[in-house]
Amino acid sequence: MNQRKTILIVTTRFPWPLDDGFANKNYYLIKGLSCKYEIDLCVIQDGDVTKESLNKITPFCRSIEIFKPSILEKVIGFLRAICFCTPFQMALFYSQKAMQYVENKRKFADVSICSVIRSAQYFPLSSESVIYDLADNLGEIYIRDSIKFHGIKRWMYYTDGIRIKKYQDSLIKARVPIFLFNKEEVKKLNSKNVSVAPHGVNPVLFESIKPSDEIKDGVVFFGRMNVETNLKSVIWFINNILVALPPSIKLYIIGAKPTQELLLLSKENKRIEVLGFIENPYPMLKGAIASICPIQMGGGIQNKIIESQAVGALTIANSLAIKAFENISESGLLVADSIPEWVDTISQAYRNPYEFEINREMGANYAKKYFSWDSYLSVIEKAIERN
Repeated sequence: MNQRKTILIVTTRFPWPLDDGFANKNYYLIKGLSCKYEIDLCVIQDGDVTKESLNKITPFCRSIEIFKPSILEKVIGFLRAICFCTPFQMALFYSQKAMQYVENKRKFADVSICSVIRSAQYFPLSSESVIYDLADNLGEIYIRDSIKFHGIKRWMYYTDGIRIKKYQDSLIKARVPIFLFNKEEVKKLNSKNVSVAPHGVNPVLFESIKPSDEIKDGVVFFGRMNVETNLKSVIWFINNILVALPPSIKLYIIGAKPTQELLLLSKENKRIEVLGFIENPYPMLKGAIASICPIQMGGGIQNKIIESQAVGALTIANSLAIKAFENISESGLLVADSIPEWVDTISQAYRNPYEFEINREMGANYAKKYFSWDSYLSVIEKAIERN
């Protein structure tokens, strides 16, 4: 009987809870690969990992090591970034102990997987048997998003975008296998070693989910709420769209770690309810007027859109949010960019919900057709077997 291959996965956030697309990707990667391979998981992050989170991942791993960078290590990381012109965000996830651990584990692993650009620093650029599962072309996204900020923050985004792009170019020149979710980003990079690994969705969401009437009087935005992309999107919606909608329509915000700014807004405005993290938000999504995605920055594939579609929620998004989607005419998505378009689309869905049943049905079929973790795993497994 052949011995199972060993896979070392290095990432910068523990893959549970499943509160964003990054966590979902890594959870299904680990779970899926564990059926065929032995998994050693290395996580470098600031926060502690709960016992519940560990219990969700432990069954799929042979070993789990978690490293919490010290202040001194972060200082060293920033000095390394300055000296080697590497991305500054890498500095926040630099750990000498993790570096030693990965270097030792790599000697015995058949294949290593770098799950995000921040963890690429743990592998030499010319490393053999390393797969870079990067998800997004982060350099381009940071450069584009920099105009959304002012002062030092604009400089930080733009500078780190340039540095990330330079680092990505180094990986491309090294001819290592790189995988992204977005076909348009892959085409733009135009390299034989950059390929598409399609985003997936939890297959449970395709099962019949009964809509809840708890938030039927409002639209819902969901996602991890301490993320700049989500926070800016919600604030934009509140300031520009919610104020112009009929006063009977509310905004419900579902997601872990809501900021103090959002909590204060909900106290000042009774039309805004911050519900925080909810283990199973999907009946609410399906029962709401619509699930909205008015992102103002960021890119890649928006997990909140495909999950909303999968459960049969009416989904409204802007053009930036659906840039990576194929065959939009099949998707059932309602697209709104200008303020009048957003107001008109939501108002129509509120007044005549049954007219949009076809959009809900089309969305569920679209998500099932184009977004599968099985397809994603198939791509990664082929890359593993080539090593």
